[in-house]
Amino acid sequence: MKTLWIMALAVLFLFIAAPAIGAPPSSVFAGGRAAAPVTQPSSAGKTVTTKVQTFTGTVARSGDLYVLQDDSTNTSFQLDDQESARKYNGRRVKVIGTLDLSTKTIHVEAIEVA
Repeated sequence: MKTLWIMALAVLFLFIAAPAIGAPPSSVFAGGRAAAPVTQPSSAGKTVTTKVQTFTGTVARSGDLYVLQDDSTNTSFQLDDQESARKYNGRRVKVIGTLDLSTKTIHVEAIEVA
């Protein structure tokens, strides 16, 4: 009887914990918000699915546009929310959004000081 009880608890644990065990660590933000897949059309006419990510860098002007400069990789990404980006010009920030690699544009969901 005791063995049956232990087996029932083990099966219950597996049903509850299995979805969390299989999730990759990068699919959850520090704030606990799950990274939802976002579907974007690519320049080749194919649909590309990206995940919401967190990017860290400095907001800077590049011509008439605000970009996020990643100093560690020496790469810049255009920010699609120019109004929000303008408020953080020259500041180190965390940007939450999805990256369109074909245009090197981050589709901004939120910007906050890093």
